[in-house]
Amino acid sequence: MLLYGAANWGKAMRPRALIVSLLLATSSRALPLDPDSHIVGSRAVAGVHIESIAESDGGRLVRMRRAGPGYRFDYSLEFWRGNGGVVVGATFRRGKCRSGDADGIQPTDQAMARATLDFRIGEYLRECPLSRIREAELRRSLDAAWPAFSASAGKALAATNAEAQAIADYGKED
Repeated sequence: MLLYGAANWGKAMRPRALIVSLLLATSSRALPLDPDSHIVGSRAVAGVHIESIAESDGGRLVRMRRAGPGYRFDYSLEFWRGNGGVVVGATFRRGKCRSGDADGIQPTDQAMARATLDFRIGEYLRECPLSRIREAELRRSLDAAWPAFSASAGKALAATNAEAQAIADYGKED
């Protein structure tokens, strides 16, 4: 029997509450991609969870996730000094319907543009439609979260560029 909270000490958790609690505990924050990665920043804006991760190979990953009733949207930008662009990944799931793109490298300005996100989410919603109300909620939350996501992506790009410059400058005489 699981026990919870000081106010409810000694009371058994109802099965439904237990399931919800376990889901929240296990899904509220994704783990870094590998054991040597670390989360540089994490925040939630309008129900969208945004994480910035420094990867062990020198890359930077910025991702946002929005889970709503019956759906989940994941979007990520990965910066690495040798890619020649940004690796963009995205998936949208609603029930058994899944839409998304294989991770692919795009030119940096294109990958970081809001129009790219808008195009992708539009395509995904055509394949896996939500009700008008749910779609409007999703779009409003992405609108609210975009400035924070974009700022995190800008910092990741700057860190990647600084590391690439440090590598290029290594061993040069002053």
